[in-house]
Amino acid sequence: MIQVKVRQEDAKWLADVPECPGVHTFAEDFNDLDAMVREALAAYFEIEDEASFDLHMEIVNSESTA
Repeated sequence: MIQVKVRQEDAKWLADVPECPGVHTFAEDFNDLDAMVREALAAYFEIEDEASFDLHMEIVNSESTA
């Protein structure tokens, strides 16, 4: 399972994947964030099957990610 740290800043949802350095993405709607994270991970691992990831999205506050 891949842990994803999610926080909201202004009108955007931001996602960081701590175990994959450099994997960060955002979406304006929380419902779109899952697809954006999967796309970023597929690019990171250089694979085409974005559906193969088992994600755990954890919403954190802005201070805890600093």
